[in-house]
Amino acid sequence: MSMSYPSARAIAIGALAAILFVTAACRAAAASPPLRVILTPALMPAVIAQALPIDFSAAAAGAPAVRLVAAVWCGAAPGGGADAIGIVFPLDAPVAPAPLLASADCSQPLDALAKRALAAATTPWLEAVRVHVRWRPWLLRLNLADSAGAARPGVSAPDLIGLPIVHEYPTSNLHVLTGPGANATFDVAVGFRDRAVDLVAFPSGQIADPAPYLANSETAAMLSGAPAAANVIAAATYPFINQILRLYGASFAIPIPIQGVNQTMTASDLAVSGGDRTMTASGKLEWQSIAYDAAVRCAGDDLAVSQITINAPAASGCDQDDLLDRMRCQGSALAINGSAGALANALTNYYGGQPLHVSTRGRPLAFTFGGSDYLATFDALKASSAGDVLSEAGRARIRRVSPP
Repeated sequence: MSMSYPSARAIAIGALAAILFVTAACRAAAASPPLRVILTPALMPAVIAQALPIDFSAAAAGAPAVRLVAAVWCGAAPGGGADAIGIVFPLDAPVAPAPLLASADCSQPLDALAKRALAAATTPWLEAVRVHVRWRPWLLRLNLADSAGAARPGVSAPDLIGLPIVHEYPTSNLHVLTGPGANATFDVAVGFRDRAVDLVAFPSGQIADPAPYLANSETAAMLSGAPAAANVIAAATYPFINQILRLYGASFAIPIPIQGVNQTMTASDLAVSGGDRTMTASGKLEWQSIAYDAAVRCAGDDLAVSQITINAPAASGCDQDDLLDRMRCQGSALAINGSAGALANALTNYYGGQPLHVSTRGRPLAFTFGGSDYLATFDALKASSAGDVLSEAGRARIRRVSPP
């Protein structure tokens, strides 16, 4: 169940920003990277669909330029990196209609795929290809590792085998934030585990060799613990999340869940901390012009709310010479303390036992990668905390908006 209390809105900035490889500079911990995003096999078809078409440039004179118009993700390759099976058209051919591919095509002969694709296309020739994906600091490189052509009568498909036809994505010094974070840059490492993709982000220039982070067992453990319906897992360390919260200094309007009360509170100065199966979000909560110290404590496998505390500011200035004035001041302080306790009890009763889930709802996340702009939405399914890492598993939807 999604909630709108201060901790949920605060963590949304941190945990969801991890899908976009974002945040302000902080030092990477030895055990866990600041940010880890795991794209599960269920999400990869959408990722590939939104990335297509991809133009492959020729690195040698005379090599033909081609465009990848369809692809299916096959996952990690035995010799390292990962593979996809795809169809390439001549660069000047119309993209549509693009052939349809399925995961079963990963084990099919390329020549059979080429003939099948040509029968449904209008291009004079095409090639079925094996696209090999390899990442080395700090470049994601795609090359055509194998191919088989098919052509209409009187036309010949070029021989692409062995030609240095590549497409590359730099993954260092990425600008992925807007607003206060627009000048922050990040280095993103890419790893492959079976059919999942592991993305690990660091502030630029802090990590020379990210290999230990990609080999970390966290990825397998997070995949095994995610709900079956989840297609992405985002994890961030608590120091990392707090960097984000300080960077953006966000505040949120929080409805008061008490019958007959139409007012809202304002949460600000938010920070989070946690450990194994526990998480606490704390900050300032302003209500009726009074700033309270508030905290939301969550616990369990899905970080359900266990207690909300609200503490009134310490009484001061009640040292008037006049006894009646002093008693009025002290009485006002007692009333503020009482209202704080009543509000905390009401909030705990309302939210207690509900898991901490954060989603984008009506505010898609925007980011840029490889020269294209994307929008992403996230529907949370399960939150968890282990050590100094907060993670959220859920369902993401990605849409490329520019170029179309």
